[in-house]
Amino acid sequence: MEFATCNCVTTYGVAWDLTAGSFVAGNRNVAPLRQLALLVLALFWWFAPPSPAAWTIVPRGSVVLDSGGVSGVAEMSGVTNLGAINGVHQFAAAQDSGGQVVRFAASFSSSGAIQSATATSALPLGIDLDFEGIAFTNPTRNSVFLSEESTPALREYSLADGTHLQSDLPPLVYGQRRNNRALESLTRSVGGTRMWTANEEALLVDGPASTSTASTTVRLQQYDVSGNEFTASRQFAYEVDPIHGGTNADTRSGLSDLVLMPNGSLLALERSLAVAIPPFQSRIYEVDLAGATDTSDAAFDSGLEGETFTPASKTLLWSGQAGGGFGQNLEGLALGPKLADGSWVLVGVVDSGDSLSSNTVVAFQAIPPSCMLAGDYDCSGLVDAEDYQSWRDTFGSTELLFADGNGDGQVNLADYTVWRNNLGASASTATAVVVPEPSAVGPALVLVVGATLAGTTRPPLGRGGTALGTPLRR
Repeated sequence: MEFATCNCVTTYGVAWDLTAGSFVAGNRNVAPLRQLALLVLALFWWFAPPSPAAWTIVPRGSVVLDSGGVSGVAEMSGVTNLGAINGVHQFAAAQDSGGQVVRFAASFSSSGAIQSATATSALPLGIDLDFEGIAFTNPTRNSVFLSEESTPALREYSLADGTHLQSDLPPLVYGQRRNNRALESLTRSVGGTRMWTANEEALLVDGPASTSTASTTVRLQQYDVSGNEFTASRQFAYEVDPIHGGTNADTRSGLSDLVLMPNGSLLALERSLAVAIPPFQSRIYEVDLAGATDTSDAAFDSGLEGETFTPASKTLLWSGQAGGGFGQNLEGLALGPKLADGSWVLVGVVDSGDSLSSNTVVAFQAIPPSCMLAGDYDCSGLVDAEDYQSWRDTFGSTELLFADGNGDGQVNLADYTVWRNNLGASASTATAVVVPEPSAVGPALVLVVGATLAGTTRPPLGRGGTALGTPLRR
């Protein structure tokens, strides 16, 4: 914008008169207080990081699961991708009753629309627990991890014969679970270096359950995986949306499942049941951990209520009814096959434990974002620790190229250099410390990114413009 009456520099509609040394708006000098307000506004926009890109989620239909003569198929609560056998996509579903894992085959169109789903076998586990989330390890190990609400715990079982391989209790605070609201979710990264789980609704020491007017705060728990061992590491608070309508003793809104995408982004499936039309509402969010407080610190062991913390931020990718009609109880979600156009299939399963839901398999097409910053492998708008995780998890790949920073068709040490050289990059001034050596491809690093302006630390913005540095009291 050009001003006729002054020698001005203009930023987002705010002009500084270089001759007079004052701000002007239009052709008028502005009062001192308003000058200050305009200065703050201009600097806010100037130093704000770019808006992060997010995955695009497109519903691609649903089919009723053909039982294929397999008995006991009911109440599917989680799903995981086993890969393709002879070109046929294979999946395994957890059941929250019946003590078994159900395997099924599914087919999809070129756009990810689901065409068929047929159960092929059921694997007894020798114990009937409230299994919820499920995550496949790899073809060599040929096992699945299951999260269960009964203990709660994570348990690993062989897919060959159902043998129990190992179990681990989550951090002690998860013992403060609400009944039937514990470890509902489970996901594992494509490279097998990380797993995430979470409780469905707030722990008793963390605040109230969801209502029609208030959210509920859950804890996202990361596990670092090394070989066949896994260890609890980072943990973050996450706020689930309120119930979308009227309430009674059966209504709820909780975190139903988690999905680690191939670029390292974490998606969250929320599920709401209300006295409303439609009764079910499903929501898929992309989670942003930048600036969130690590609640694995001992200070939060006794609860989040009354403590000051910053929860993870989130971006809504899709909200609606899954399975047709008024919607069904979509409880599980997993990364499916990659499509020819570079997008991916997300596969969901419906829990048939209510009169409105049936054994249904749901599909979505997930279209990856375009990253604008070099080294920003998860497209968060900031080159940070999560991008290192993405590089580490796909190191050596010639197919999963989200972390191929130099475009040579392989994720290698050169892409680590791209990340390292751009660490902290965004539209704001940033300083990064503690850079891990690439030779180890080791545990998650600790990254401190500070945006400074005139000696004052300004918290980074979350997705959608939410300030991440503003503490939240519960």
